[in-house]
Amino acid sequence: MDLEEIRKKISNLDDQIIDLIARRETIVNEVSQYKIQEGIPIRDFTREKKVINRAREKADQLNLNADMIESVMLLLIESSLSKQEKIRVTSKNIGRDRRALVIGGKGKMGIWMDEFLTSQGYEVFISDSNAPNEKNESIDWMQGSLDYDIVVVATPLSKTGGILLELAKRKPRGLVIDIASLKSPLRKGLKELQKAGCKVISIHPMFGPDTRLLAHKHLVLIDLGDAGALAEVTELFSSTMVDMVVMSLDEHDKVMGYILGLSHIINIAFMDALVNSGEHLESLRNISSTTFNAQLNVAARVTQDNPDLYFEIQALNEFGRHPVNEMVASLNSICKLIDEDKKESFINIMLKGRAYIKNKVVP
Repeated sequence: MDLEEIRKKISNLDDQIIDLIARRETIVNEVSQYKIQEGIPIRDFTREKKVINRAREKADQLNLNADMIESVMLLLIESSLSKQEKIRVTSKNIGRDRRALVIGGKGKMGIWMDEFLTSQGYEVFISDSNAPNEKNESIDWMQGSLDYDIVVVATPLSKTGGILLELAKRKPRGLVIDIASLKSPLRKGLKELQKAGCKVISIHPMFGPDTRLLAHKHLVLIDLGDAGALAEVTELFSSTMVDMVVMSLDEHDKVMGYILGLSHIINIAFMDALVNSGEHLESLRNISSTTFNAQLNVAARVTQDNPDLYFEIQALNEFGRHPVNEMVASLNSICKLIDEDKKESFINIMLKGRAYIKNKVVP
């Protein structure tokens, strides 16, 4: 056979693999419906372990790379879980005969909230001056009625506080939810809503707008002292596999100084140093190491994201400067150790880091 004939055989096998995946997805629907009827949780870690172990054993029998086969099976499991989660959210239908408004609904997370609420059965309306909604004309929430069961504020952080203050004047009857990355800049607006007698809850989805499976993702719920609002938003996400974490407003922004502020600024500085180095990126790539590539990939994702949001995260967090100052001090300290040839002290820093992170690395 010539090369084209051999490639055709491979293509035929690829088609068969895709057909088998499609058949697997059909059976996933049956599994999902059974679990819903019997009240069985979506995720079964014991079953997942058995599937992976069985796949690795089969790979060994066929002299295949077991790690590669495990990676394929993990993708199939993730697809299965995502499908089951979506079916369960839709079947619960807690938004039936209810209306929701998403202010800023054409932004990335606004679109995510629109799709999520729609999947729950809500009739979703959009208010966004940037673009009309595909389902309805964009609503002017400041002039029109606020007769909604849920009002989500998904606007840029710099605008969210002002919108919350305006909503407090309008006193919507439904639950008001903001999804901002920081909460201290919203303190006044949140308090005014509560003073006006509104139901209000502040949440922070710790995942991006491309997220489809919420397993192993975190959703922070800010406890503002309104047990009813907290219970309502908990119910809204109860059919998903998201991990909900409740904390105070100040506690949230303190940890965000590290989780968002510190991690962002490290990668922005890394990329800025490369840009100012005069070195051509392709030249660096040609001789790059695993560590460099990993860091470059993370930094690239950060710099491709919304720069306005990233500036707000640095500038508007009441507690954000301390982690950055700690990083600057640490860099200066490490550089001094190197300059003074204090090898043992340098090694000790790495050993302390190793002990701190021991067995806690998230894949």
